[in-house]
Amino acid sequence: NNEDWPYFTPTQKSDASVSPCEVARQPLFNDLSSLSARYPNNTFVTETGWPAYYTWWAEDKSADGKDQSVDLRNGTLYTGSTKSFQPCLANARSTVSSVTLTSTAFDAATQAAKVKKGEAMSVTVTVKDSAGNTVPNVEFTLKRGEASPRNAGATLYGNVVAMDDLVVQPLSGSAVTLSESGNTISGMTGADGTASFTLRQDNTPGYKTPLTVTLANYASATDTLDAIFTVP
Repeated sequence: NNEDWPYFTPTQKSDASVSPCEVARQPLFNDLSSLSARYPNNTFVTETGWPAYYTWWAEDKSADGKDQSVDLRNGTLYTGSTKSFQPCLANARSTVSSVTLTSTAFDAATQAAKVKKGEAMSVTVTVKDSAGNTVPNVEFTLKRGEASPRNAGATLYGNVVAMDDLVVQPLSGSAVTLSESGNTISGMTGADGTASFTLRQDNTPGYKTPLTVTLANYASATDTLDAIFTVP
């Protein structure tokens, strides 16, 4: 139709010096799926006038970290496109602004999550945007720190290397053992913008271990929670 439409590689669509559409105005996969669903029976091109010979980029990535694009004629998702059209929202969407690490076992007196040795501790990662809405499909990393005495002034005793292992169990998949400070486990928020785990430290003599969550693409968003497993 003698029209020029932005047609970019994955790198170009994220480059502010190339793309006419800043990241906050690039639609997510769900946005494109909804747009396609408005025009069933292959009526998208006729009704909108948009070209659809190539797919259109979504700003968010797939669960395994691949760039996503959508065929707006039928809503088909692709993760192997090398170039696609670049859509742009009329109004910028809210962007990720915070992450929290919480537990139903939080104890106000110690300002830590606290359960007895041998029990499982539930922790939840929640990601929200600047409007206060939870955000799905956000990658994060959960990292453990150094074990320390749970009571200030106490001495760290016992075979720490053998006793401070934290076993982290996601809602799905295999458990991961974080055996030393700096060990991490990665995850992604679900459709409700949260991800939950259970923790165990069954060999502890009563350590306190800090946990820190950070977001893969939003380095300034972070939160920390101390985990205490008590003994009689």
